[in-house]
Amino acid sequence: MSFKKKIGFTLNELIMVVIIVGILAAIAIPSYYKTVQVARAKEAKSALRLIQAGQKIYRSKNPGYYDSDNITDINTNLGLDLEESYWDYRANSATPIGTAKYPLASPTVCYQIGVSGDAICCPTYTCPE
Repeated sequence: MSFKKKIGFTLNELIMVVIIVGILAAIAIPSYYKTVQVARAKEAKSALRLIQAGQKIYRSKNPGYYDSDNITDINTNLGLDLEESYWDYRANSATPIGTAKYPLASPTVCYQIGVSGDAICCPTYTCPE
């Protein structure tokens, strides 16, 4: 009597692998999404600190703060090198002197920065970290 060795996986083994991969994905995807949100928030806060510094220098040479929502104009007039990104940056001539909103279409996250201090979440918005 000759027995052939079976090659491959049983249905139960494949189902277990799919379940394990699903559980790992259910844990990893929300963690990844949260990490992306925190990284984008740090990007906005960093850019706002640059806008704040640029506004102070601009104000030392001019009678007021610079006002624009165009990233190219902001870079040119404040001497910055900000890149277009997920954020809609604005340099304001009044307090707050800088804002960043995300996403571009209908913002749900917003940070602002004044003449002094760090970037904070805008009123009526919720912000990660």
